[in-house]
Amino acid sequence: MIFKFLLVAIIVFTVYRIISFIIVRINKIFRLKNQISEILSVIELLTWMVFILWVVRVIYVSKNYYVLTSVSILFLLIAVPFFFLIRDFVSGLFLKLQNKLFEGMSIEIEDVKGVVKKNGIFRLDIEDKYGNINSVSYYKIRSKIITRPKVSYNLEKTTLEFIFQEASNTNRILAELKRQLMNIPWVAVRQPPLIENTRVENGKFIVEIGVYMLDKSYAENIKHSVESNMLTM
Repeated sequence: MIFKFLLVAIIVFTVYRIISFIIVRINKIFRLKNQISEILSVIELLTWMVFILWVVRVIYVSKNYYVLTSVSILFLLIAVPFFFLIRDFVSGLFLKLQNKLFEGMSIEIEDVKGVVKKNGIFRLDIEDKYGNINSVSYYKIRSKIITRPKVSYNLEKTTLEFIFQEASNTNRILAELKRQLMNIPWVAVRQPPLIENTRVENGKFIVEIGVYMLDKSYAENIKHSVESNMLTM
């Protein structure tokens, strides 16, 4: 019986991970909004709730009261943390379906100001101008005032690639790279640079970073200026 429950749980988990991976790839290729992923999260949550009810029903019908008692005790132990997780999940889902929160946007929530680094399932990670990450639960910000700086539609976004000697302290390199970019007059201050990808190839640390500027013709000047200032890294 336990093997059957475990097998079904593995199958459900694997199927949803595959579907989620496919949706993320499609969103990136076609630059679609992420509402499909949020709807999938709701469906997965409902599926796991149905799975739990099915497990309880099978155990009850089998009249294995020892296992049923064990499951009941386990449920009571996880009921409170599960409630908090569901509360954060629903609050985040409500905000994301309204397209109020998405990765890369500049945001200010009372005393927390920065760029949305990760739009998680239960929490929102905000990176400030110093590179610090502030993790805030969706439930705590549901009643807060969310300020989104006005975006100038005259700005143009360009992805620049920087190559560094591979180093152990990559976080310091990324923080310094952002700082250098923000100090260049051609880079828009209202739209902070956004790390799009990092990788290591042939012993080199490669960073792809999105930069907003008034004209893409400034891209080469920006890249040259930053590389000149970071030669020692």
